[in-house]
Amino acid sequence: MSGDNVRFLHASELRPGAPLFGVADLPPTLRDAMIDARYRAAERVFDVALAEGVDFVVLSGGVLSDSAAGPRGLWFFADQAPRLAERQIAVYRVEVSTGRCRW
Repeated sequence: MSGDNVRFLHASELRPGAPLFGVADLPPTLRDAMIDARYRAAERVFDVALAEGVDFVVLSGGVLSDSAAGPRGLWFFADQAPRLAERQIAVYRVEVSTGRCRW
């Protein structure tokens, strides 16, 4: 396999369902934009993976656990999966909980 390159994208601690703190004093237009900020950031990760034609994506920590994603986050990732599958880009998820990794 010498000479072959593997391209991947790694993103960590996306936590799309985690609340944002410190936004109460922002003007309403900025506060509204912040509500979806984590989702927009996560979507950009997948957009880059598609644009760059990576071989796979690694998502680690705070991705799909109940406390990190919540119901909206689970739906969000379910919507992103077909986009990557269409281009045969695998997604590997690593969640660390009590010292163990889950694949």
